[in-house]
Amino acid sequence: MEIKGKVIQVMAVTSGSNAKGGWAKQDFVLETGDKYPKKICMTLWGQDNIDKYDLVAGMTVTAFIELDSREYNGKWYTNVKAWKIQWDEQKRPDFPKKEEPVKEQEWPEPEQSSGKWPETAGPVDGVDDLPF
Repeated sequence: MEIKGKVIQVMAVTSGSNAKGGWAKQDFVLETGDKYPKKICMTLWGQDNIDKYDLVAGMTVTAFIELDSREYNGKWYTNVKAWKIQWDEQKRPDFPKKEEPVKEQEWPEPEQSSGKWPETAGPVDGVDDLPF
């Protein structure tokens, strides 16, 4: 099954581990472009898929999904799992990649103060442009 729409929200990646190993998932919300638009929360499973599709809010995509329902304590829960995503190439704006974490800038060590003003303090080229 496939659903076409605009990504309106991308949630943070959730990860953990179980008896089978580690897992990661990312939820995102797709809004259909119908006469009466619907918002559908979907889940993208696997860190490799999360990195591959690199979803950003504002993208127009087609999500290939599977629906899965399960019963727990007499109530039914339905999951929408996206297993493949295609970008709308004609209307896809050039989105930047997710930003890398900002590295702390290295600053030079401050020089020891001699208690005197540096020679560069004062008017530049002998011109004082201060109004007072």
